[in-house]
Amino acid sequence: MPRPRSQHSSSNSEGPDSECEEEGFHTSTSSTSGSASDSDGSTSESTSSTQATSAATARSKQSCNSLASTGSSELGSTASESEDSAEASAWELCCAADSRLVRACRSKGMAAQRLTLETGYDFSRSAAIEKAKNRGKRKPPKRAWCSPPCTAWTAMQNLNQRTVKQVRRLTRKRKASRRLVKNCVELLLWVAAKGGHIYYEWPKSCQGWQIQELQQLKQGLKDRGHKVLFFDIDGCAYGLKDSMGENFLRKRWQILTTDPDFKRCSRHCPQDHLHTLIQGKETSRSAFYPRPMCQAIANHWAATAP
Repeated sequence: MPRPRSQHSSSNSEGPDSECEEEGFHTSTSSTSGSASDSDGSTSESTSSTQATSAATARSKQSCNSLASTGSSELGSTASESEDSAEASAWELCCAADSRLVRACRSKGMAAQRLTLETGYDFSRSAAIEKAKNRGKRKPPKRAWCSPPCTAWTAMQNLNQRTVKQVRRLTRKRKASRRLVKNCVELLLWVAAKGGHIYYEWPKSCQGWQIQELQQLKQGLKDRGHKVLFFDIDGCAYGLKDSMGENFLRKRWQILTTDPDFKRCSRHCPQDHLHTLIQGKETSRSAFYPRPMCQAIANHWAATAP
């Protein structure tokens, strides 16, 4: 969702995610379609390690700007996430208070809800997991989308380790990240055990894909009889453009999921347009899922059921 990740915004303050891939410019005209691989490694379980630093604080600022631009109709959205609200058919974890994905789902008549800091769910604490399980006890969600901050796992973080203090700081950040991911994994496995589909998104180049907690997610899903799939989405294929509105941004997301039909939402760059390098102010812009991407996911969820 093109959105800032509000989970732990106070502890992630380096700036938003950025791609340190040398995207340059594309002018070729060949096209490709989305593809998937299962966890046995037939296609795309490997991930690149070329992503620069991110931070949820800058994303939170972007979230406020986005919220202001949507007008007063969205201001009451957080209230609708309360414990007294209707049972949800879809949950979005670790998202912004005004995430586009939930808005797109609601526009399709789905009872989608945000479980994040603003709605009382601090997934760095195990209590949030139990709270979510109790919330979905009577009617678990059919979909659960999770995208925690990946600040600690960007390539730029490694490049910035010049002093002992910096190394210790990164170690603390990665420990906190793994604790957050561990709790999210527990909740995703619970949703899967209840018959729902789960979706874990991080940038394709995020080094965190290799951490033990995500290996445990894959193994846990296998143990429950699920096939683990990976789908890629290039933001430019959904119209993600730079701040000038001229060239495209090739932000690359990877989604780990149990949903085989999610392939219809996977898109790769058609390589028939120019790309702006994702850096500076374009970094914040690329932190948000394009609206057409959110609409495509909402359409898919509305049309199918686990």
